[in-house]
Amino acid sequence: MTNDNTKRPTHRVYHEVKNKDGKTVRSTEIGAIWPKRSGSGFSMKLDYVPVDFTGWLDIRALEDAEEAQGGRQ
Repeated sequence: MTNDNTKRPTHRVYHEVKNKDGKTVRSTEIGAIWPKRSGSGFSMKLDYVPVDFTGWLDIRALEDAEEAQGGRQ
């Protein structure tokens, strides 16, 4: 199997739980996203999926400084 992804992810995936007012009360990083080399889409790798998957997925672009430090913080 070949890896059709670029070397580093361009986005991080977070699971967010919000309160009744819509404010995020918990945000947990759960994975990353890479653009496909072919340019036709993305690949997403989830490190885990929360058992109680009520909430939102938040996709955040990596900043250049964060990516230069090796990603996750």
